[in-house]
Amino acid sequence: MGAGGVGPHGWWRWESRGRGQGGQIEGKGKEEKEGKVRKERGRRGKSQGKEAKQRGARPGGEQRKREEEWTRERTEKEEEKWTTEEEKNTEEERNTEEERITKEMDYRRGEEHRRRAEHEENRGKEAKQRGARPGGEQRKREEEWTRERTEKEEEKWTTEEEKNTEEERNTEEERNTKEMDYRRGEEHRRREEHEEKGVRKKSRTQEKRKTRGKWGEEKEKKSRTRRKWGEEKEQNTGEEQNTKKMG
Repeated sequence: MGAGGVGPHGWWRWESRGRGQGGQIEGKGKEEKEGKVRKERGRRGKSQGKEAKQRGARPGGEQRKREEEWTRERTEKEEEKWTTEEEKNTEEERNTEEERITKEMDYRRGEEHRRRAEHEENRGKEAKQRGARPGGEQRKREEEWTRERTEKEEEKWTTEEEKNTEEERNTEEERNTKEMDYRRGEEHRRREEHEEKGVRKKSRTQEKRKTRGKWGEEKEKKSRTRRKWGEEKEQNTGEEQNTKKMG
């Protein structure tokens, strides 16, 4: 016998086959390995059964009920965890959106502030070129102008934001109003269709009644005519009989 190793079909080993040449024998190692695995699995199951028996587990008894209770509690905890995760994700998405809007507004304000600063710097350069000196009346006037302009710009920004908010609110109210008007229009249209159908039906019924009344009058007229003819016929027959008797 020689060395062994792992092959595609399990454990294998080398055996001497005459003149010192070796040959691979496969299959035996695989069966032995599977047998060992089954044996180990059976031993482990038997050991687990003994441990359960020692704990007092009995088929269909309290142990099964406790395990079902543990399973149910674990399932409820998992579901609660999933619900919490979903709520957390929703809250994070909302916070992310609010953070994005805040950053955008900060960026806009920063840009406006930068433009104002550049404008003030340019005005300062122009004033210096005109001969203005720090600490004089020119500087005080420019500070006053700057303050007034800053207040106006801030008021303008505040007015713009309020205007945008008002426009958004008006747009929402307008949309709601249009939707309500549309619903009322639909309801009015359905009512009119319903009433129109009722009027058409009533009109058809009246026409039928008029037609039946007309037919009834003509029938009555014909009956009267036939009765009149019958009376005249009887009268003529009586006169003929009297004439014959007299003759």
